[in-house]
Amino acid sequence: MRIGAVFNRRGRSFPYRVSAVLGAMEWAGHDIAATNDGRPDVRELATCDVVYVHGRSDPRTRDALARLGGDGTPAVFDSGGDVSADAIATARLAVRVTAATAEIATAYERDGVRAVAVIPNQLFEWAVRPPRPHDGLVVGWAAMPDRIADAEALGLRDALQRLLDRHDELAVECIGVDLRLRGRYRHRPVTALPQLFDHIAGFDVGIAPRAHAPEGPPRSDIKVQEYAACGVPWLASAREPYRRLGEPQGGMLVADEEWPAVLDEIVTNQAQRVRLAQNAARWAPTQTFPGVAGRWEQVLLDAAGRSAEARRPTLRAVVEPGKAPILRRG
Repeated sequence: MRIGAVFNRRGRSFPYRVSAVLGAMEWAGHDIAATNDGRPDVRELATCDVVYVHGRSDPRTRDALARLGGDGTPAVFDSGGDVSADAIATARLAVRVTAATAEIATAYERDGVRAVAVIPNQLFEWAVRPPRPHDGLVVGWAAMPDRIADAEALGLRDALQRLLDRHDELAVECIGVDLRLRGRYRHRPVTALPQLFDHIAGFDVGIAPRAHAPEGPPRSDIKVQEYAACGVPWLASAREPYRRLGEPQGGMLVADEEWPAVLDEIVTNQAQRVRLAQNAARWAPTQTFPGVAGRWEQVLLDAAGRSAEARRPTLRAVVEPGKAPILRRG
């Protein structure tokens, strides 16, 4: 199968919903024709069996999809967490739509987009690694800069500053989002995934706060998966997308008003951190991309309208109890 791809490399979910997906399809033997410059080459894409679109819902992309569809080239549209009117309009031009969470799928279906396939974000296999030895105790937060609104709504800046003032061995590190704390505080800019996991491996606790009224539906639980991949115990707000997770996955859910108390508890309770870290290290390998690769391939094959024989997945995940999924061809 020849797959055309139109995407925005700077999108937040690009690694998990473009790099991972296209990489797996190429590994399976499918041919990839990709463009990410915002100018879809309709002549090139018309040679494809199906076109996969992620992170682009501009008029130029919609015009290209309309022309391709009119000529018989179908498209799969991945929401990327975008529920804007432009994204909905683009989704209506596709024969299949994918979303990372049931909440995103519901938002699309509410606007008349049918049969949205929910395929969760999953970790790259190489992301799973042991914690990195370091001095002291580090509470870390990796998030985009605009997530500072969550910290302000939940009073996290003051809570973490008080912890820093009370515990000499404690440091706080932020990647992307900037809390601007005093003392033993480090801030790093947004970084690519390989380096991100190197930094996360130096955390002792990772946090994933989410304010009471986020804009739009929650994207996915990939943030706590990223912490768990490095054997880092995590704290997350007790709402979607984390509500169904907890201690078995290496973390604790925190009500809005309980962040100061729970942060203090996990900083002072080493035994609790060790227990949660062990749970995280067991859970993360079960959340890797091989577990969903076959589902991505099936969506693309179905959209392409392949024959019954060709429609059979060529990718499958081999799952043994207590072990990480293994991706196999055939």
